[in-house]
Amino acid sequence: MNIIRWESKLYKPFSSFFLIGIFSVYLSACTSATSPEYFDSYLLQTTQNESEQSILSKLTPSFFIQDPLKSYNPIGTPQVRLHADGTEEVYVDAERGAVYTAIQDFQTAGAKYRNLLYRIHFEKVPFQPGEFHLTTGKNAGLFVVLTINDKDETVLITTVHTCGCYLAFIPTDKLPKSAFPEKWPETRQTIFGKPLPAIIEEPSIVDGKRLVFLLEKGSHRVIDVKLEAALQLDAYHNRQIMDTYTMDKLWHLKHEDGEVSFFETDGPRKGFVKGSCKPLERLLMSWWA
Repeated sequence: MNIIRWESKLYKPFSSFFLIGIFSVYLSACTSATSPEYFDSYLLQTTQNESEQSILSKLTPSFFIQDPLKSYNPIGTPQVRLHADGTEEVYVDAERGAVYTAIQDFQTAGAKYRNLLYRIHFEKVPFQPGEFHLTTGKNAGLFVVLTINDKDETVLITTVHTCGCYLAFIPTDKLPKSAFPEKWPETRQTIFGKPLPAIIEEPSIVDGKRLVFLLEKGSHRVIDVKLEAALQLDAYHNRQIMDTYTMDKLWHLKHEDGEVSFFETDGPRKGFVKGSCKPLERLLMSWWA
């Protein structure tokens, strides 16, 4: 599969991220603030089947979720239900987590690369006292993209919400120094107010370490990225196993009378995730941006 859906449009190959974004991304001032501890959270991860040799499977990241008792915080599974009048409604079922995957190959002037794409969704970004977020709305989502070289080494980690907000790049120690922008910070970077690693050790398949993302309650923002030993994650006391599907399953959500796409297929909102309107974003930013 060579394309994936934004909420707003077909998403172009991630070669543009790698070639343009890594050189031109706006850098906020480096910060020494420490990330929140991984407390009051639970772990969502996929099973690592030894018979599955796909690098896409082996590098699937895990996620720590803050305040998991609120239904809008856990990673869910896009579903569809029929109402009494026959209308369809797509929604995200928070009872079971799922990650949707795809692979994109691309080539620069000097090398070949592959993007491993992981997409997750949430019931909503809430709007209530103490939970004000610009991206308030239903069926919110997040992409994690691992760019690997022809040696299957991860060179770049990209995270971005499915609405296009909060884009972040985290290079690994396998990315050539010549690809770094000038004055790239040595330890931490600030992405729209959140401190993230400025560089991270490559998540190697061989040494049994996995990428773990800490997601902020309410906003689902990435607020920390770490490498953790697989054995330690497998022994974590409060965890849930996610299902894994290919990205094209989102075009074929099943219900008792057939199937429906997670995305609008015609009209002015064609390509948007159904039900994904974000009134605060539209009111405060979209009209001028």
